[in-house]
Amino acid sequence: MAKQPLQITLNSDKTLYVDSVVIRRDELTSELLRKHDQIQRPVVVRADKNLAYGEVVSVLDACRKAGFETVGLAGEKN
Repeated sequence: MAKQPLQITLNSDKTLYVDSVVIRRDELTSELLRKHDQIQRPVVVRADKNLAYGEVVSVLDACRKAGFETVGLAGEKN
């Protein structure tokens, strides 16, 4: 059975979710480190299309710094 990916969502108002839990941006790296230590699974990042590129890249960087090797971006359905 495939492991369900860890869902990270960044809304247009910059609200950040890890799975369904809202966290502050400055807590992201520590939360990802904690999750990485608990279970190895892929990460899927969903970000509002109106956000600046740098906002999304910073989330991707945090994932990599926490040790997640499989990180993908989810596209929006039209």
